[in-house]
Amino acid sequence: MAEVDTDLDRMATKIEGAIFKGLHRHGQVTVAKRLGVAESTVSTAKTESIPKVARMLAACGLKVVPIEAECYAPDYMQALRTFARMAMDVDAPSQRLDWDDK
Repeated sequence: MAEVDTDLDRMATKIEGAIFKGLHRHGQVTVAKRLGVAESTVSTAKTESIPKVARMLAACGLKVVPIEAECYAPDYMQALRTFARMAMDVDAPSQRLDWDDK
């Protein structure tokens, strides 16, 4: 029997959730029309295909985000935090915030 990979399971669950939120937001009928399939095909995919695809994406180190989301590299975000902290220290040294660097 294969070992259980809890990180993979956790990531796959998040991916499934993102897909189901998208289905809920747009509606199963609309999604089916956009795909050119019957609504029942989308309904079947919810239980048969989506969990498998979500696990595959997780195993590949991928994630699902809304199309309007913008992703930035962690080092870029850290640089922004550093510059923001420096600016806040100059403008209001008595009100320094202790931001988490993670």
